[in-house]
Amino acid sequence: MRDELADTGQNFGDSAQASPRVAWPSVFRASGPAVLLLIACLSPYLTKAFTVDDPWFLIQAQHILHHPLRPNAFQICWHGNESCGEAWQIAGQQALWGYALVPVVMLGGHEWLAHGLQMIIASVAVIFTVALALRLGWGGKEAILAGLILVATPPFLPMANTAMPDTLAMCLGVVGLERLTAWKSSRHWRHAAAAGLALGLGPHARPHLAFLVVIAAVLLFDDLSLKGMARTLRESPIPWTPILLAGFVFAAGTLLTHEFGSGARALFHFEAWRDNLLSFFVYLAFPLPLAAVALLVYLRARRTWVLAGLACGTMVAFRLASGHWPFGASVAELTLAVAGGCAVTLVFLDVWRLRNCRLLCWMLIILIPLSAVAYIHAPIRYALVAVPVIALVSLEMTRRSSSRTAIAVVLLLAGRLHSSIILWADVDFAEWNRSAAQKLI
Repeated sequence: MRDELADTGQNFGDSAQASPRVAWPSVFRASGPAVLLLIACLSPYLTKAFTVDDPWFLIQAQHILHHPLRPNAFQICWHGNESCGEAWQIAGQQALWGYALVPVVMLGGHEWLAHGLQMIIASVAVIFTVALALRLGWGGKEAILAGLILVATPPFLPMANTAMPDTLAMCLGVVGLERLTAWKSSRHWRHAAAAGLALGLGPHARPHLAFLVVIAAVLLFDDLSLKGMARTLRESPIPWTPILLAGFVFAAGTLLTHEFGSGARALFHFEAWRDNLLSFFVYLAFPLPLAAVALLVYLRARRTWVLAGLACGTMVAFRLASGHWPFGASVAELTLAVAGGCAVTLVFLDVWRLRNCRLLCWMLIILIPLSAVAYIHAPIRYALVAVPVIALVSLEMTRRSSSRTAIAVVLLLAGRLHSSIILWADVDFAEWNRSAAQKLI
């Protein structure tokens, strides 16, 4: 087991070792199967009706046509109680997706235009995930698997079939990471500009991507010891150019489009933090594959059974003392949450042992969705930003396993089946809404 994780640490190690030159024709060839899978899965649903939060961003795009620097200054009635007011008071002030939808609105606002745009953005995310895998020193077959598993993993396909900004946020995140990795190894200024632009725009698609900018700054270190970090900071400020540019892009976007006032207080319900926390760790076990792969890799490790025993013992003790399970959850939910929590803990233990900066940053990215614990709920779409990294880490953990191909095939088939079920159910749900609206009108 130590050999497997040591190999992981080397592969995610120094930029000099893990960032070879990457030819874009090779990237396109390696990402081709995943892009074709994406197109094949989503093409039948191009005319799916708008639903859930899609209308919000379409209305925002219409408003931007008339008030381009005030994207959130429009009246809307929203939420379950149909509360009305200024958009910036009801919801967050991210506006980048509204700008992206402007061409869709100008061309008639048809469903196939919005869904086609999402397919393009999702394809770009696949291409840069594959490029990142190649830049980390992976072979072509491994990079192909990374792209395929990304596409198959829920919520990738279901969110790419909406008109919401989560796919754009994920795309900007993985583009920023890949360009930052290229900058770290080559110091070409075009890489710095692309990384800074992508990372700076990300929080304007989904606010929790602001954490990615901080993690990206840590990613530029090679040594996380105090002496190593101090030495890196003393050498030159040039390596942090993408981070400074990201901060400038984010600040400029905020100053130009922000509506200053009370903010979206209605979105924050700290009493929901227990349910949101539970949901996050459940997602890591299902439908995200991190827990399944990690527990399989660590199955024979003593610390796995110690952690699982401590968690189960704590839950049983809580049940005996209070008469109900922790968080008011069911046994099935707690089992999945314990699996997710144990998996994250086991990987972090090895990250600490390896003192590997890059792998630490990947794990911190996986924890970004925890920032939603204060939100009114924690839907899995907030975890979409971490799905490319989860795909890479899941494959990396099986790097020296004799069953690696079998595990990859299971992940592909299970994820594809689950995504198909979600897509079919979502289309059916959206069609009911469209039919109801047509009949009512």
